[in-house]
Amino acid sequence: MATFRPCYRCVPGAYGAIEAQWQMCCASAQRRKRFGSIIYMKIDAIPDQTLVSAFLAQIPDHVYFKDRESRFVSVSLSLAQSFGCSVEQVLGKTDADFFSEAEARGYRESEVKIMSTGEALIDHVTKHTWPDGRETWSLNIAMPMRNEAGEIVGIFGTNKDITQAKLLEHALEQANHQLEAATQQAKDMAAAAQVANEAKSAFLANMSHEIRTPMNGVIGMAELLLETAMSASQRDYAETILDSARSLLTLINDILDFSKIEAGKIELEYRTRFARDIGRCDAAYCRSGARQESGGHREC
Repeated sequence: MATFRPCYRCVPGAYGAIEAQWQMCCASAQRRKRFGSIIYMKIDAIPDQTLVSAFLAQIPDHVYFKDRESRFVSVSLSLAQSFGCSVEQVLGKTDADFFSEAEARGYRESEVKIMSTGEALIDHVTKHTWPDGRETWSLNIAMPMRNEAGEIVGIFGTNKDITQAKLLEHALEQANHQLEAATQQAKDMAAAAQVANEAKSAFLANMSHEIRTPMNGVIGMAELLLETAMSASQRDYAETILDSARSLLTLINDILDFSKIEAGKIELEYRTRFARDIGRCDAAYCRSGARQESGGHREC
């Protein structure tokens, strides 16, 4: 199998043979997948310059070749279009002619390091701000370019646009931040609700205790009153007071039990109740309510 070495005449006075040997395509198996399968064969019928020219004119990724001063000696048509000019207008210029001073300085420092160490830069993500104000992201490969004697005479590389992927990544990060903020807000609200619930339970417990004390006094006095001599109607009134007080005390205890439920300290208690007793209490309530609504006078 013959070695495929593209030779391309570039800027007058620049080196005539760009010793690429398709290193960018063969750097790793991943690079082969990205650029597609390449069949190496000896093609005598097509000049090398024609092949390289077709490659640079058709590839959608940005491809460039630079000398040791970081001047462009050859670029792909896609890169020239991103600069907003023709290929011929790009040749001989540097990044400083198209990018900001800070951005161009960063590119130059990276290229000097590659040429001084001879080590390639693989899968480096870079943000670009183009002359028309566009901002894009690219996945870059940059490699030292050597002549036939093995001397480093420049640099060449490719920039693959990954702007859409970066925008999606940024959107996902924003969504994650919003989700984290919403989660934290929900936790804060839950904590505040817990504090409010504890305060309510404490209030109910305190109030039920404060009300239970005078109710026990009412019940005690009603029981003592029933032990004295009185008429039938007076006894009925006293029993109604006693039953009502006991029912109110039961309600107060239920409120206290409610606070215990919220605190997780409720204890269930089973008691036997007769329908006759329940009906007697209800009837007493009804008679008492009817007398109050009709303005009737109680017998003493």
